[in-house]
Amino acid sequence: MDVTTVPEWRDGEVTMVDLDLDVVRMPDGRIFVDDEDEFTEHQVVLGYPAEVVAQAESAARWLVDAVGERKGPFGGAHLEWLAMVI
Repeated sequence: MDVTTVPEWRDGEVTMVDLDLDVVRMPDGRIFVDDEDEFTEHQVVLGYPAEVVAQAESAARWLVDAVGERKGPFGGAHLEWLAMVI
């Protein structure tokens, strides 16, 4: 699951910024946050504001816990899709 900025509607389109962090659950059940190195690099290169960094880190922690408890952020709608690939 990608960690992004909060999606916003603008001119009939949804926009958001992918903040690099991805929460991954492997077929064997391991869960981890991927691309932390990119996130750290982009904080400097792209100038992520401190508030955005804190929110992204908090969201990643929440997602790790939610995925571990099999309580994904989509109210269960994701389960059918995950079943197709897991």
